[in-house]
Amino acid sequence: MQRRHRRQPDRQHSLNRRRRIILNNDGGDATQGADPGTADPLDFLEVRTTPLAGSQVDTVSYCTSRGFGMFIHATQVGQTVPNPAIAGMISRGTDPLAAMVDYGHAHHMEIFWSMRMNDTHDGTRPEAFQVNAFKVDNPDCLLGEPGKRPRYGQWSAVDYGHPAVRSMATAVVEEVCRHYAVDGIELDFFRHPVFFRSTATGEPASQTQRQQMTEVIREIDAIIRREGDRRGRPFLLAVRTPDDVDYAATIGLDLEGWMQAGLVDIYIPSAYFRLRSWSHSVHLGRRYDVRVYPGLSETRVGGGHHADRARASDECYRARAANAWRAGADGIYLFNLFDPRRRIWNEIGAAETLNGKDKVYFASVRGVGRAAGGAYPHEPFIRIPTLNPGAPLALPPDGRQVVRLDMAEGGAGSACGGGGEDGARGDAYAGGRDGGDGGGDGGGGAVSAGAGGEVSADGLGGGGGGGDGGEVSADSGDGGGNGGAGGADQASETE
Repeated sequence: MQRRHRRQPDRQHSLNRRRRIILNNDGGDATQGADPGTADPLDFLEVRTTPLAGSQVDTVSYCTSRGFGMFIHATQVGQTVPNPAIAGMISRGTDPLAAMVDYGHAHHMEIFWSMRMNDTHDGTRPEAFQVNAFKVDNPDCLLGEPGKRPRYGQWSAVDYGHPAVRSMATAVVEEVCRHYAVDGIELDFFRHPVFFRSTATGEPASQTQRQQMTEVIREIDAIIRREGDRRGRPFLLAVRTPDDVDYAATIGLDLEGWMQAGLVDIYIPSAYFRLRSWSHSVHLGRRYDVRVYPGLSETRVGGGHHADRARASDECYRARAANAWRAGADGIYLFNLFDPRRRIWNEIGAAETLNGKDKVYFASVRGVGRAAGGAYPHEPFIRIPTLNPGAPLALPPDGRQVVRLDMAEGGAGSACGGGGEDGARGDAYAGGRDGGDGGGDGGGGAVSAGAGGEVSADGLGGGGGGGDGGEVSADSGDGGGNGGAGGADQASETE
């Protein structure tokens, strides 16, 4: 299938702009600053943004959402959070979104506004819920009530089956497009991925519900076209969603339909959990002339064995980015990564700048995953390995398991075939030397690619009864399976 509508030339030109790294900033820098009565209102930029000038971060997607209908920018449609730092900025004629746009454009950075489509952090923070006028005044629009949480999702989530919810979502987008010189809009469907009462109770979304959400996307597309024409410069539309069209449809998102209808410019796959290979996501985007930016969210793998630390290392981010570039990605998207002085901001934005640098590969960085606040079960849709200390693989009697391990260094179809750009060589096989839960210090399923051309396998031991001498082989072919998708990862919730 082809894209149903050709993109306007000026919108296509904006889409073709180089964006090596898109960084999502959740806006926490603006609400945790110094005394708003004495501080420079722009000091918050020093926390996460100014050190990025001149780096490979070409785009910042700045999130101002603080629960559905509440924001840290000035709004008449929604509600501005009652925060002294934000109030101090507004009293001086600016706000975090306006300041970010001004700084970004002055330093040749593209700025998107990111809206969380159903943020439910207020479900566990009563003080946040109590000041949300939309939710307090419209209890019938919520999926539950305090003390009565639905089967999936948080009780404070809004139900997009209600016209008032859909109207609020589109009206806020229109207001931002009219009053802020942002370059694009990001709709974040991973914060948090329950949108209808049916999926909250355990039933797949209906066709009617998918159509209701699609009407939201159509209205937003119409808004950005109209407002882009008015200002003489187009807006782009990005969506951050689960990376499987069937799962997306199950929770009410007709992702492929949006692409086919020409409603989406940028696709950001994966977040709390990952279901498909990067190449699968890239091929989906290519089919409809949509740019694809794989989301390298922070790891939430638990289980000990230094698993989180190893997966959060610069070496692991390099490996993840290298695999995304090899799959044909248009760039890299980072989420929940806020230290602007890390080396990777000048490394992972191109395959060339990753050459010759140490990397650590894992069979799975995200593991089985789970959405903060809960979501409709995604495990049946997983098509990639999930091996990690929280979801080990039991070794069969012959002491051998096969786990797919993608490594950008090798030749096509080979985990670590010789002749790769970094000179990687060797076989990605490891015996079950611990005979336990997938471990060693590598945290389960790790292979290191050294800058000097050496590949070592570490911690590939499968789990549960492997015994000494059991082997796990890593294979980067197209096989795979879910590698223990039913396991229970341990995870923490952050903003």
